[in-house]
Amino acid sequence: MKILIYQPRVSYYVGGGEIYPLQTARFLAILGEDVTILTTKASYLKESDYFINFKKNNPKVKIEYLELDDNFKEIYDVPAGIDWERWDRESLWVSRLAYEYLLNHKYDFVAVHNVIDTLAVPFNQKHILELHGSPEDINYICKLVLEREKELIAVSQNVRDKWIALGANPNMHIVTNAIDDEVFTKVDKERNIDLLFVGRLIPIKGIQFIIEGLKLLKDKYGLTPNLKIIGKGPYREELEKKVEELKLESQVTFAGLVSNEELIDSYQRAKVAVLPSYDKEGIMSTLLEAASCFTPAITTRKTSMEEFAGDDVNALLVNPSDSEDICEKIYMLLTDNDLRNEIATNAFHEVRNHYTWLAKTKELLEVYKEICKKSI
Repeated sequence: MKILIYQPRVSYYVGGGEIYPLQTARFLAILGEDVTILTTKASYLKESDYFINFKKNNPKVKIEYLELDDNFKEIYDVPAGIDWERWDRESLWVSRLAYEYLLNHKYDFVAVHNVIDTLAVPFNQKHILELHGSPEDINYICKLVLEREKELIAVSQNVRDKWIALGANPNMHIVTNAIDDEVFTKVDKERNIDLLFVGRLIPIKGIQFIIEGLKLLKDKYGLTPNLKIIGKGPYREELEKKVEELKLESQVTFAGLVSNEELIDSYQRAKVAVLPSYDKEGIMSTLLEAASCFTPAITTRKTSMEEFAGDDVNALLVNPSDSEDICEKIYMLLTDNDLRNEIATNAFHEVRNHYTWLAKTKELLEVYKEICKKSI
């Protein structure tokens, strides 16, 4: 099968919506499919280290670029990852170039990863829209586009239900996020990072409630665990102010973006991963990464994380935006080695049995083949 994955952001941005298409491209190629990624390139866009390493390590995946001139630059002057309008503007204008590309190149199947990105796909081209998160609402352009889109995949039941409520076709497939279990592995190391957060530094990730939970742990139990925060984003300054106001500077480290080696090492040395995102998420890649490294996690009841965690089986669940609940769950895991080992063991086996990229990519491929059999 000749498959195109159109994702204009994978060249320069790293998030769940970028890792997912890159990993599926990798494993589609391993399964013997002819895979091409179509993305953006410009003098003012810096390729991410993740994408550079992906290209180096996956030579069977072809990369095609949409060359952006200075007419597009104002789009990219706005920082990525803050609001949907920025993404939608990029999708709208870059899709004009992608549409021309698809008129001149034939593929059996095209996968896209943002609603407005589907404007790039000609009407006679078989394709699917893969939905990675769920906004509170969508603008009228997205609503109009969704009226046309009949073939959809959501990365969780929660994401599926929210998009259906926003007007998407209810006949939607579900294929969850996954993990590269050969990279994120269990290794016996000293667990000298008490608490670990990994993700973008934006409000919905809930980092502010971890910091407040640290203060409560100190006041209520006299515990002073260290917290390592990996990631970057526009909320960092506010978070640093909160750490300073609560006098937690000796406990909190802002590591910024780190190499993949340091990321994996941090998971392997962490006693507990705290991932209290409270909006828009599928089953977070970071939750699966922690589990695959035998690190128990705390996450929220909101969004899709309950689908992985179960009833406090594969992770401990907290109420969204609840620093007191976070405090109590951290206390439970840090002071109970048996519970920590039980959660880590359950999550590790759940990931290895049900959330590997190879297994999920096989599921995706079956969906693609099913759609290709249908008439347009």
